[in-house]
Amino acid sequence: MSARRRQGGASLPRPSGTTLALLVAAGVSVALVQRDPWASERAAATMVSNQSAARRVFPNLGERELDSARIELNLAPPDGARVRLVPRGDGRHQLYRDETLLGWANPVAVDNLWSSLRMATTLRAVGDGSAPAERTGSIVVVVGDETLTLELAGPTPDGVGYYGRLLHEQGEPWVVEREVAALVEQAPETWLSRRLLLLEPAEAAKVQITAAATGPERARSYSLERGEDGLWRARTSDGGGASLLATAAVEGRLDRLFAAPLDTLVPREQVAADSLLPWIEVTTHGGERVAVALGGACPGGAEHRVVDRGPGMLGCVPGELAERWPPEDDATTLLESQLIPWAYGRVLAVDMRRPQSQRLSRRGGAWVLDGGPAEQPLREVAEPEVFRWFSELGAIEVEAGGPEFTPELELVLESDTTQNLRLRCGRAPAREPAGADDPPAAADAAPRGAEPLLCRRDDGPVLTVRTQRLPPLAFTAETFADRQLTRVGAEEVRALELLPGPAGRRARQSVRKDMGIWRLDTPRHPDGSDALDEVRLEQLLAVVTALRADAWVEPPLEQSLERTIRVERTAARAGPVVVALHEGCVVTVAQRTRAAQIDEDACAALRGDLLYNDPLRDWINRARSIEWSDLDDPDRPPVRARRAPVGGDAWEIERGDRQEFEERLVAWTNWRSDGVRTAPPEGAQRWRVRVQLTNGLTVTAEIGVGNSWLRLPGEDWYYAAGRPEEE
Repeated sequence: MSARRRQGGASLPRPSGTTLALLVAAGVSVALVQRDPWASERAAATMVSNQSAARRVFPNLGERELDSARIELNLAPPDGARVRLVPRGDGRHQLYRDETLLGWANPVAVDNLWSSLRMATTLRAVGDGSAPAERTGSIVVVVGDETLTLELAGPTPDGVGYYGRLLHEQGEPWVVEREVAALVEQAPETWLSRRLLLLEPAEAAKVQITAAATGPERARSYSLERGEDGLWRARTSDGGGASLLATAAVEGRLDRLFAAPLDTLVPREQVAADSLLPWIEVTTHGGERVAVALGGACPGGAEHRVVDRGPGMLGCVPGELAERWPPEDDATTLLESQLIPWAYGRVLAVDMRRPQSQRLSRRGGAWVLDGGPAEQPLREVAEPEVFRWFSELGAIEVEAGGPEFTPELELVLESDTTQNLRLRCGRAPAREPAGADDPPAAADAAPRGAEPLLCRRDDGPVLTVRTQRLPPLAFTAETFADRQLTRVGAEEVRALELLPGPAGRRARQSVRKDMGIWRLDTPRHPDGSDALDEVRLEQLLAVVTALRADAWVEPPLEQSLERTIRVERTAARAGPVVVALHEGCVVTVAQRTRAAQIDEDACAALRGDLLYNDPLRDWINRARSIEWSDLDDPDRPPVRARRAPVGGDAWEIERGDRQEFEERLVAWTNWRSDGVRTAPPEGAQRWRVRVQLTNGLTVTAEIGVGNSWLRLPGEDWYYAAGRPEEE
C-alpha cells in the first residue's frame, strides 16, 4: 500500500476528556430541566406556545365602516341580557335589550366601543385543554356578510386577562385583555343616549313648537324656519308676519335644547300614553322629522317633566326647559339686530321701488344702475362705492317695537338663492306740539323731524332704528359715483413733505425712503431718523394715497389752508400728489376742480405729525446722567443725578433734593406733545435740561413754564404740550 493511500485512510482523532465531560454535563442539565426533582408539587404548570402572543381579536375592522356594523354584547351573568346595537344607515345606532328597544345609542359611546374592538389584541395563546369551558359572555360583530365572534370564558389565574375563543378562527383559545371582557359587564343602559335629540342645530331646517303642551295660557303654536338664505325666521299660528332672527342666537338656543340631558330614564309602561302631548317637531334638511312629546311631572320629582323622544324609554328634563319653549317672549334676544344680515357677496340686485324706481344689479362682475326719472340706459357705477353703501346699510342696528308708519322707502334685495328680502322704512308719526293744558312731560317732547326711523323686513314686526348716523337709504347715480380722490400704491412713494398753511402753525416736515428705510430730512433733530414714529407715518400715507370724498363742497378760501401734503412717486413720469387740507376737514387735490369733505378719522390723520410725541421719556430712559437748571432761580445750583451702575432704574443724586428730582422726573416722563409748531412758543422758558445719553451724546432742551412746550436750542420749531399721561 502506498504512502498516499495510507494517509487518505487515516482514522478520526478520538475526543479529549474535556469534550466528553462537557457532553455529560449538557445531558444532565437537559434532564433536570425536563424533570426537576426539587420542584414544588403545588407550582402552576408553565404554558409554552410557539404561536404569536399579539394579534387582532377582530381582524379587518379597521377597513370597515361603523355605520353598517351590527354589534351584539351577550352580557355575563347574573344579567345575561343580549345587548344589540343596530345601525340605521345614517351613522346612528338603535339600542336593544333582547327584543326591547331602549332608544338611540350614544354616538360617542358607540365610537369608543368600535375603537376598542378595532384595537383589541390577544396577550398569549393557551393550549386546548387549558381554557375553562364555562361561557361568561360573548361579543359578536357583523359587518356585511362577515361575522366575528369572541366567546369569553372567565379570568386567568394570574389575573392579567380573560380566556376567550375566537369562533371565527376555528375556536382557538387565547388570553385577551381585561378591557375587552369589561364590555360585557356593562349594564345595557350604559350605551343609551341621555341627550334629548341626536341632532345638531346645523341639521335643522324647521322647528315646530306646540305651546299647548306647556299650559293652556300659552296655546299658540310657534315655528322657527330656516330660509333659502340660511337665516332663521319665526312664525306664529295667529297669522303674524315672520320675524327675522339672529342665527347665532337661535342656534345657541337650539343647541341647549337638543343637548338637554335626561336626568332620569322612565319605562314607557309607567306613564299614561294620553298624558303625552305634542311639544317639538324638528325637520331636517333631508326631510326627516323627529318629534318630542311632553308629559306631566316626572315620577319622584315634580320639578322635572316627562318627555317622549320616540320609540324606547322615556326621560325626564328640567321643568324650566319646557317653560322656555316656545321662545316667543325672547324677541329682544333672538331678533336679528342687524338691519340687513346678508353678506355683500350674496346680493345680486337691489330693486328700489320708493321714492323712485331704480335697480342696482350685478352684470358681468360689475354693478350697473337701471331706471330713473329719465329712464336712462344702463350705467356702470363704482364697485367700491356700492360696497361701502351696502356695508353702511348692513351695519344699521335695530330693535323690536315701534308704532305703525307710512313707508317712504322700499327696497327689495335679491340674493344668490330664491330668497328675497323686502325692506320698508319711514318716520314715526309726528308728535303734536305741546299745548298750554298739556302736562309738563309734553313740553319736553322731541321736536318735529326728530322722530326715529322705523323699518319693517318682509311682513315682520315694526323695528326701530338705533343707529344715529345713517347712510342715504335711497340711492341715485350720484350715490355710487366714484369719490376716490387719490390712487397711489404705497410702494410708489419715495418722499413725503408736510408744509404749513396760513391757518396753521404746524412745522414743516419731510421724509424720504432710502434703501427701504425712512429718513428724516426736516426738521433737524438730535435723534435723527429715530425720532420718526413710523406707525403715524404709515397711517398718514395710507390716508393720503387712498383719499376718498364723503361729499362734494364749495371750494374753500386760501386763508383756511391748514397744511399741504406732498407725495413724490418713484416713477419719473408720474407727478407728485398734492393734497391741501383746509379748516372743517375740506380737502382739495391738485388737478381736480372739486373740493371734498372727508371723514373725521382721515382728517385727524392728515393733521398728524411724523415725530414721536414723547421725546422726554425716550431721553430719560436712555439717560446716563441728567442735569437741569431752574431759570426762575438763577442763583440756585443745577440739580444733577447719575444713573447707578447697578439696579438700572436707580439714580444717585449728586446735587439737589431727591424728592424734588423724582417728582420732576415723573412729570417729564409722562409729558406728551400735541405736535410740532413753528414760530416762537407762547410763554416764558422755565427749565434748561441736559441729558447725557448712554451712547455718549448729550441732548439739551428748553422747557416752558408749566411744561407748556419743549424746544431744542437754536431751532425754529418746538413741541407743543398735549394732554399728559400718567403711569
